[in-house]
Amino acid sequence: SVISTTQLWGAEANLVARRRPSTQLDLRGLAGFRFLSLEEGLAYVRAQRSLILPDAFQTITDQFGTQNRFYGGQLGGSARYTRGRVYFEGIGKVALGANLETVSLSGVTNFTVNGQAGAAGSGILVRTSNAGTTRNTRFAVVPEVAARIGVNLTDNVSAFVGYT
Repeated sequence: SVISTTQLWGAEANLVARRRPSTQLDLRGLAGFRFLSLEEGLAYVRAQRSLILPDAFQTITDQFGTQNRFYGGQLGGSARYTRGRVYFEGIGKVALGANLETVSLSGVTNFTVNGQAGAAGSGILVRTSNAGTTRNTRFAVVPEVAARIGVNLTDNVSAFVGYT
């Protein structure tokens, strides 16, 4: 069997400067901090009976894991054009910072003979020569662009659709 996992999440904190809005156009600038986390995993597991020994069972497991953590400062801005209750909004941000990358590889072959378990070696794809954990830190750029169209239902409530 093959098992794959992916998890992406992030957080940001910004200070926003607002240009005095006109009746239709509202411009804002922002500066702040952004954090992003991306974790991915892949496991390959193969279980089979031994062709030589009738009471032997073999399980081969190869596991790959990556973890990326981005820490950086960001700058950006937004423009919002309002016509009656309907508005159009565009947002652009770019974050510059460090990406901390961790890659882990492991592989093992286990045997069970007459109910007695034991490890016999490495996996199929991950061998002793490439197993282990490596870490790197690199400069990274994280851009973001968003567009929205919405309607102001009241002074404090709006509904919108958009794409980021």
